[in-house]
Amino acid sequence: RISCFDQRSAAKAMATILSLGGIYVKLGQILSTIGTGIVNDAYIEALKPLQDGVPPRPLSAVKQIVEESVGHPFESLFRDFDPQPVGAASIAQAHRATLADGKEVIVKIQYPEVAMLYEVDFDNLELFTRWFFPENANTISALRRRHLTELDFRNEARHLQECHRNMAARGFEPRHVRIPRIPDAQLCTQHVLAMEFLD
Repeated sequence: RISCFDQRSAAKAMATILSLGGIYVKLGQILSTIGTGIVNDAYIEALKPLQDGVPPRPLSAVKQIVEESVGHPFESLFRDFDPQPVGAASIAQAHRATLADGKEVIVKIQYPEVAMLYEVDFDNLELFTRWFFPENANTISALRRRHLTELDFRNEARHLQECHRNMAARGFEPRHVRIPRIPDAQLCTQHVLAMEFLD
């Protein structure tokens, strides 16, 4: 009976994590990899699919996010856009596409509710930590700053450009490594980032 209860509960836990999204998916991913001995194996098995990603958003939602973020009609930006993402995670999904000028890219699209959900999640996590583990409060605050910085894809674009400059200045790029370029500045916003596709 305990086994049947654990299996049903684990399935419900997985459904709840997916519905909450954001930081809860990340915590589920962590638990699925290091949870052996901490939680029942039924939970580990139920959470394992999170290691491969989460169910993607439909193309209609992706188009809406891109148009609202970029301010141009979706069809004017891309010659081709693969509706099947190459990956989907807790905060975003990525699609292969061809820009209007023919350049091959990977487009990352961040889910619009993620920043607000992360704020609420970290408010709760900080409160919980202050009450029960006050010695870890600074760690949680540092994690919050790091995660909120990652939620602005313009920061990622700046890091890619800086990495390219540093590698090129030392003769590594493009001979030994290739850093993806940002081919179109209008496709570099807080929620959308198009990067050069490297085969």
